[in-house]
Amino acid sequence: MANDWNPNVVPDDMLAKARDSLRLYGWLSPIVVRGVAAGRAPYQIVDGEHRWRLAVEDQIDPIPAFCIDGLSDQDAKKATIILNDLHGQARPDKLSALFRDLLEGQTLEELMVALPYDESVLSSLLPEIELPSLPVGLLPSAVPPARWVERTYRLPPEAAEVLDEALTKARGDDEIEPWQALERIAAEFLAS
Repeated sequence: MANDWNPNVVPDDMLAKARDSLRLYGWLSPIVVRGVAAGRAPYQIVDGEHRWRLAVEDQIDPIPAFCIDGLSDQDAKKATIILNDLHGQARPDKLSALFRDLLEGQTLEELMVALPYDESVLSSLLPEIELPSLPVGLLPSAVPPARWVERTYRLPPEAAEVLDEALTKARGDDEIEPWQALERIAAEFLAS
């Protein structure tokens, strides 16, 4: 059974990609569950609820699970946060090099379908390549919803000051939002 505290929200376009991934590659990692008290379902999902729901909807069976015994409610909630948010983040230059390497063995269209990135991310990683317009996921879908990804970074105060100064400089006289200034900085970095 799912837990009632999962803070993770997956937009429809990413759910479509997760479904495609399950269909194309099977289970790349198991869901994480814990045993729960008598009177309730025997296992509760700590991580992997969205993949579990997709597998149930598509009747993909069996669902591999890693069971952590003895987790209290508090520890299970902390584990959910850890498993959702502490996976790290790809360096854009290394991710771009990895994409280029993958392009030697398959088409751009195959990569766009198989990987969990939208056209805006791919175009920032591969600026010299014209991307084809593809539907989201393998299944027909409506117009993909506007999507925002929220990230929180912990920085020493000195680093935060440097970032604030860089954002101010990147904005210049343009009336753009701070996120657009950050996008401008990242694009210049990737182009260099």
